[in-house]
Amino acid sequence: MATERENTKLNTVYSDSFPTIIGSNREGITTLRGLDLIIMPGLGFSADGDRLGRGKGYYDTYLQKCEDMGYKPYTVALAFYEQICKSIPTDTHDKKLELVLFPDS
Repeated sequence: MATERENTKLNTVYSDSFPTIIGSNREGITTLRGLDLIIMPGLGFSADGDRLGRGKGYYDTYLQKCEDMGYKPYTVALAFYEQICKSIPTDTHDKKLELVLFPDS
């Protein structure tokens, strides 16, 4: 069940997947130019930009919509050294990250 929290600027409903801004034009994220930068979450990453998410494909779907509209947000991941893997299993719809930042050791 979603709960509502008051913010000084926005009312936000937190659901099981993503926060939703009440009274905002959600279409604006995909109908306008969209986002310039996305800090991508993940369970694991490869140094060459592959990402292991939670398997629902939310970010990959959004990135595909952006590409279909002619632009691509810059994608970055912040990771602990322990999250870096030699390889990550991927599918054809998975999008690579532009940059994975992690400590050397």
